[in-house]
Amino acid sequence: MILINPITKLTLFSEAESLPRHSVRCVKIERQYRTKRGKRDGHAASDGSLTAKIWGPLTFVILLGCTLSLLMLALAIWHHDGFAVCGDICISFLSTLTGLANKWTLKLQKRQNRGIRMLPGDVVIRYPNGNFLCVECDENVARELYFAPEGIDYLVSDLWQYRIISLFGTILLIFGVIFLANSSTWMQLIFAGSFVALNISYWLVAALPSRVHWDTTCFKVTENAIEIYDTKTKELTLPTPHLRKEERFVDLNPDYTSAVWKAILVTKETLWAETSGAIPNTPAWRDWMREARDKAVDAKVRYEKIGGVEVKVFEHPKWDPKQAWDACQEASMNDAEKAEPCVVVDNTPNTLSLRSNASAANNV
Repeated sequence: MILINPITKLTLFSEAESLPRHSVRCVKIERQYRTKRGKRDGHAASDGSLTAKIWGPLTFVILLGCTLSLLMLALAIWHHDGFAVCGDICISFLSTLTGLANKWTLKLQKRQNRGIRMLPGDVVIRYPNGNFLCVECDENVARELYFAPEGIDYLVSDLWQYRIISLFGTILLIFGVIFLANSSTWMQLIFAGSFVALNISYWLVAALPSRVHWDTTCFKVTENAIEIYDTKTKELTLPTPHLRKEERFVDLNPDYTSAVWKAILVTKETLWAETSGAIPNTPAWRDWMREARDKAVDAKVRYEKIGGVEVKVFEHPKWDPKQAWDACQEASMNDAEKAEPCVVVDNTPNTLSLRSNASAANNV
C-alpha cells in the first residue's frame, strides 16, 4: 500500500479534490483488453490504451471552428472581399499547422509479460483538502496510472521540423492579420465575433472534468462503500448511493482523524500513513495508529445489494476514532508529565544539562 501525491499524476477516475473536505472514496480499477472483434474483457491480449474520446467536447469545438471558418469564407466571397478571403485562408491554415505541430499520443508504461501473476498494488491518494481516494488494483494498473512515468509521442518529433512549421505559422499569422486589417468593416466585425465565440468555447471545454475528455473504457471502475457508524446512537447503516454515477458512494467525515481512520479501515494497513507524513510522528498518534490498525484488521468485508447493484461494503466496527485519539492524547500527556525533565546546574561553570527526575535525584 503506497500513498502518492495527486499533483504528480492525473486522476482520471475521480475528481476527489472537488468533494467536501475529509471525504473518502473507495474504488476498484481493473484492466480490460480489447479482443479482435472490438469487445473488451479482462483476459484478451491486446493493446487497449488510454486515448482521447473521438466524440468528446473538444471534437465539437473543432467542428465549430471549422464551420465558422467555412461560413466566413462564404460570406467573404459573397461580399467580394478578397482581403477577407485571404485572411480567412491564412488563419485557417495557421490553426491546422499548429494542431499538427503539437499533436501527441499518450503512452502508459505497461508490463511486457502479462502471464505472470501480479501482487496487489493498492494505492491511497491524499489530497490537500484532506480527502482520500483508496484504489484497489494490481501492480499492472498501479504502474500504468500512478507510478511509472508516462510517455508522450509527438507527431513532429524532430526539433528542426517543429521550428520550420512554427516559421510558416508565424508567416501565416502576419499575413492573416494584414489581410483582415484591410478587409471591410462588416467582415472585421464578423471575424471578431467568431473568434470571441470560439475562444469562449475553448475555455468552457477546458473547465470540464478530465474524465469527459478521455476514453477510459480500457479500465473497469467499480465503486466500493463504507458502512456508516453513528457515534452518538451507536447504530450502523448502509450508505445511500448518490445520483452521480461516477461517484455513487462518498464517505463524508467531520474531521481529518475520521478520514484517516476510514482509509485505514479500507486498506487494513497503517504503514502508508506513517511513512508518508499523513499523520504526525508523536507518541499519541503512534498509539492511536496501532489501535486503529487492530480494529481495521478485525473488521470484515461483505457484499450487499444497494440500489440494485451488488456492492463491496467495508464493515465499520463500533469504535469512535476521535474518542480513541483523545484517550491516547490524554495518556501521552500524563506520561510526559511524569517524565518531565528538570534543569540541574552542573559543576562546570556556565553549563546547564537536562536530566530526568530519576537522574537528578541520584546526583543531588
